[in-house]
Amino acid sequence: MKEVEISIAEAQDAIDFKRSLQNLIDNADFKKVITDGYFSREASRIVLMKADPEMQTPENQLLLNKQIDAVGFFRQFIRTQMHIGRLAEEELAAHQATREELLGEDIDA
Repeated sequence: MKEVEISIAEAQDAIDFKRSLQNLIDNADFKKVITDGYFSREASRIVLMKADPEMQTPENQLLLNKQIDAVGFFRQFIRTQMHIGRLAEEELAAHQATREELLGEDIDA
């Protein structure tokens, strides 16, 4: 029973995190700063800098690669957390049903 309760709590935490993240994503400031500013304009600027003749040193290219990776990692973090939250929403009902079954068994015993 304790494992089911833990699964329910973990699922609820993931769902709450997803809701908070969705609230941020839907926020106009988030769209302006992160979606449009960081994921679009800044990412494009960094990629264009890779071809700049003044940025061709190995050190500069490494720095630019790290910046590109950072954009990708952050975007993937958001997508992953949203996916985990969606899975948790699907799993929560199953965990709750299992808990009800176990509680029913305890009453019958």
